[in-house]
Amino acid sequence: MDAKDEIKQKLDIADVVSDYIQLKPAGTHSKKARCPFHEEKTPSFNVSQDKQIFKCFGCGSGGDMFDFVMRMEGVDFVEALEILGKKAGVDVSRSVPQSGGENKTLKAIHALACAFYHKILLESDSAAYARSYSESRGLNGDLLEDFQIGYAPDDWTMLYDFLKKKGYSDSQLNLSGLVQVKKNGIGYIDKFRNRLMIPIRDTHGDVVAFTARALAKDEQGPKYMNSPETPIYKKRSILFGLDKAKTAIKEKRCAVIVEGNMDVVASHKAGVKNVVASSGTALTEDHLNLLKRFTSKLLFSFDQDSAGFAAARKGIHLAHSMDFDVSVVILPKEAGKDPDDAVQKDPKLWQNAVNSPIPIMEYFFTRALQGRDMSDVRNKKIVAKFLLQEISTIANGVEREHWLNKLSESVGTESSVLRGMLPEAGKEAESKTEKFTGAKPEQSPKIRKTSALVFGMCFHSDELAKKAFSELKESHFTDERALALYRIMHEVYNKTQSEVNKKSSFFTRVRDEIAQNPDNYGLLELLDSGAVLSERILESLESAEAEKELIKHIRLLEADAKNQTKTKLTNELKEAEAQGSSGLVTQLLKKIQEMG
Repeated sequence: MDAKDEIKQKLDIADVVSDYIQLKPAGTHSKKARCPFHEEKTPSFNVSQDKQIFKCFGCGSGGDMFDFVMRMEGVDFVEALEILGKKAGVDVSRSVPQSGGENKTLKAIHALACAFYHKILLESDSAAYARSYSESRGLNGDLLEDFQIGYAPDDWTMLYDFLKKKGYSDSQLNLSGLVQVKKNGIGYIDKFRNRLMIPIRDTHGDVVAFTARALAKDEQGPKYMNSPETPIYKKRSILFGLDKAKTAIKEKRCAVIVEGNMDVVASHKAGVKNVVASSGTALTEDHLNLLKRFTSKLLFSFDQDSAGFAAARKGIHLAHSMDFDVSVVILPKEAGKDPDDAVQKDPKLWQNAVNSPIPIMEYFFTRALQGRDMSDVRNKKIVAKFLLQEISTIANGVEREHWLNKLSESVGTESSVLRGMLPEAGKEAESKTEKFTGAKPEQSPKIRKTSALVFGMCFHSDELAKKAFSELKESHFTDERALALYRIMHEVYNKTQSEVNKKSSFFTRVRDEIAQNPDNYGLLELLDSGAVLSERILESLESAEAEKELIKHIRLLEADAKNQTKTKLTNELKEAEAQGSSGLVTQLLKKIQEMG
């Protein structure tokens, strides 16, 4: 038995889900809750203990316990396997690729370094000034403990010596980025000295790097210094604080993005925990893809200086291009230049700002007009050029006109003139909006639900499965997905009947068969929907009533397929008549008459 199956055997999906959200009974083997993946008032999130799956009929999310953990934790399958393996007490090493040995070593080194720095800050006489500085910055005991903040002593080799005694080689320590070769090329010294050490963690909470802040007493070198990139630390794909923020992000349904790591620490002190930082580097697509696992709404709060504005603008454009809902948090003048300053003065300044974000365009207008004399035509030209560029990216015509009118008032120019000055992006957006004709027609929701129900009923009992496959035909399914799922189920059912020892349920076998081919993954949504829906309907029915329910839905499928075929033939008949194809007309008329 592989690790995945062993975990499934030992854990119940309801217990796994209950670690994250509160479930309420909704039947003998079912539970319900408000979905953790989208905002809703009425619970549409279902957990089937019989099928060991979850399904939300609001947002469509669904799957097994591994899918649930992957979505909740924002991890891949291997990481979900490790999380659930730990919970189930199952050794997953045999199922996990072994290429991560080097990474595990580097993470172990960083974990030791973190504990080393933290212990020195709390206990060493040499860290007296660092403790005093931390207190002056409002870093109390709880924050120091929560973030495991430490102190790198003013010593050339203290960390190096400590880690060498733990058995690590020079090459491993050099690769970690925590030590560096001496200038003469012989021997190693510590990378960080006499600095406050803030651990940088990945999404699982493992320490992968450090931000080292110079103390006020020692201003030599840069104010902030980050670890160099290593096999476990890629700046473009690590967001500081995400490991602590992901639960709050899901609860608040938005993430606040700040510039500095100390801004995140200060924000936690103020009770605002859905905050992450790009650690002073430009926000990347990798960063945003990480956040997209948890939310589609972002609040930007970058420094109020020109560099901060440039970074915010670039990040906003990137987030917008990735379909995030973006707003901006503006600090009042008395709050200082960043969240850290605001919290030091009064935590409510930061709390109120986060609770009152403004739209992107309002932010751009505020920045563009700030400190400018709008009676000066040169300023009007500068403001118009900048804001027209931003307005041009707005696809919605009504919203675009709103901001054009606002710009017209600001620069004293007719909106018709400004409209003619819009860059090409705006015209393209307008053209796309006008030409949009909508998506291709889909199968009716009623028939889609009927197909799902029929499939789900097949898993209720051997008797219903036997009855269903004696009645169903491929011609009953006009939807390609439904037909594909029917074929897989029919094939698995026939195999199941020929085997004396059935190692797993029919439902599990179908799911496993689908999982073997990535091209079939889209079928899981239909499979899980049907399984959960049918449980609700059949749970209180006797076997005879359940069979009647099955037959009723099969007849609905049959009637729909017949109507669609008849409609198709009728359309072909009209075309044949228009082309004067008498032979084809006769054939088509005969087919339509045979259908009754």
